[in-house]
Amino acid sequence: MLGVLILAFSIAALGQFVVFYARAVLASVAEQPLTGYVQQIEGFPSRPLKAEDFPHLVQLQRICPQVGPEARGLRAARAYYRALVSVKRAVNGFLPGLNGWAEREQTLCARFAAVLLDQRLARTAAAAADMRSY
Repeated sequence: MLGVLILAFSIAALGQFVVFYARAVLASVAEQPLTGYVQQIEGFPSRPLKAEDFPHLVQLQRICPQVGPEARGLRAARAYYRALVSVKRAVNGFLPGLNGWAEREQTLCARFAAVLLDQRLARTAAAAADMRSY
C-alpha cells in the first residue's frame, strides 16, 4: 500500500514538473522578438496579439511551407490552449481572477505561435533568397 502511495506521488510530481517545464519553454520562446514577417501577412491585425489570435496563427503555420528542420511544434501549445479554454468555460465568470489568468496564458500561447510562425517565415524567405542567388 505504501509503495502504491509513493508511486502515485512520484507520478504526480513528474506530471507537475512536465507542466511547469513546458510552460517555461513556452514563455521563453514567446519572449523572443518578432522580426516583422507576421505583421506583413495580409489581413493580420496590427494591434498587439490577443488570445483569440491563436487559432488563426495555427492555421497560418499549417499552410506555411516548412524549410529546414522543425525546431519546435505547436502540439504542446495547442493542448495548453485547449486546457485554458476549458478552465475559462468552467469558471464562466465566477472567478474573475482565474478567468483573467487564463486569458493572459492564452495570449502567451498566441505570442508563442506568432514567434514560431515568424521564424518559419524568416527561414522560408532566406531559402527563397538563397535560391534566387543562383
